[in-house]
Amino acid sequence: AREHSPAPIPHAEHLRLGELAAYIFTSGTTGLPKPALVKHHRLWRGGLVFGGLIQMTAADALYCCLPLYHANASLIATPAAITHRARLVLARRFSARRFWDECSETGTTCFIYVGELVRYLLNQRPHAAERGHAVTKILGNGLAADLWPQLEPRFGITRVAEYYAATEGNAETLNLFNREASMGPLLPWKMAVVAWDAESQDIVRDARGRAQRVKAGEPGLLVGKISERNDYAGYADPRASQKKVLRDLFKAGDAWFDTGDLVAHDRLLHLRFVDRLGDTFRWKSENVSTHEVEAALGRFAKLREACVYGVEVPGHEGRAGMAAVVVEGDFDTRDGAALFTHLEAELPRYALPRFVRLVDSLEVTGTFKHRKQELKREGWREVGEDPMWVWDGETGAYQRQSPPSREQLERL
Repeated sequence: AREHSPAPIPHAEHLRLGELAAYIFTSGTTGLPKPALVKHHRLWRGGLVFGGLIQMTAADALYCCLPLYHANASLIATPAAITHRARLVLARRFSARRFWDECSETGTTCFIYVGELVRYLLNQRPHAAERGHAVTKILGNGLAADLWPQLEPRFGITRVAEYYAATEGNAETLNLFNREASMGPLLPWKMAVVAWDAESQDIVRDARGRAQRVKAGEPGLLVGKISERNDYAGYADPRASQKKVLRDLFKAGDAWFDTGDLVAHDRLLHLRFVDRLGDTFRWKSENVSTHEVEAALGRFAKLREACVYGVEVPGHEGRAGMAAVVVEGDFDTRDGAALFTHLEAELPRYALPRFVRLVDSLEVTGTFKHRKQELKREGWREVGEDPMWVWDGETGAYQRQSPPSREQLERL
């Protein structure tokens, strides 16, 4: 029994900030989960900075319904509460129905979110509890642009502290100015946004082999400069760590962390998320951002949730857009026409999904990221009993058809 006993925990006074504190596994939404290395200085710094971002004090109570194995909960929420001496309220699980009641019962003043959590709250029917609470500020990342304007009138939330960070990365930034739909400013001393070719799935380099910074409004790959002051801890597997390092981008010998995320910045260098590499696809010789199409679908009244991905179609280059959606109530021919009209006003025509699959629910990870791999594999051929609607540019509507005819596929 002795040889299976856990090792004694070292006393805190013997620990150093540069020592390993934890392994945090990536979600595995774009590949197998990998253990990222987290050092003590990351916890300490995360608590100070992110708690300070929302001016947290000992009078605050931070509500966390995210699993503690996720970085937002363990690297941000918990250290923020500890360093600022606030209360940390841990929920057993996320419940959109009980969310505001639990906030009221616990005296919550702020909560941490990720991805689609806020959309689930907005999809609930309005009720008294969503205004009978003390929450005025929230902290997190991945909040879709279409949700920002709804938070203050619906829930009374006046401060949205969006940030950008990766568990294993070094390209963090914070929305200090409460700027709508921004995840923070581009910090030139530690970050860059470089031109990316979606067709070759590689960085665009000039004749000298150097990367090109994008102009305002243009999407590009976000990279973080690796230096002594801005280190890159990486993963437990050194080979996996090295795969995320880009070299000789701007000068010989430099090294940069590949975030795997496409972003764009405005003229004041405020960043917005565009898409995750691997999700963006090419159609009609254009790059289509699944994130932007999902946001447009989210603004259609009858759709509660949407997941967008690219699928192969015989006789066509690239991948056609397909959306798996959860609808509110029935969906008929008039809705198919209305959805087409809505999306045409929101997106360029090449970005409109060619297939819309109605599903009862969408499978997500523990942190509300959609699991797309199975949906991609099934494509437009293996939808089972799910109703499917096909884009028809001639009639200006989505037509119910499963499977689509050869003529419909040719007209895509």
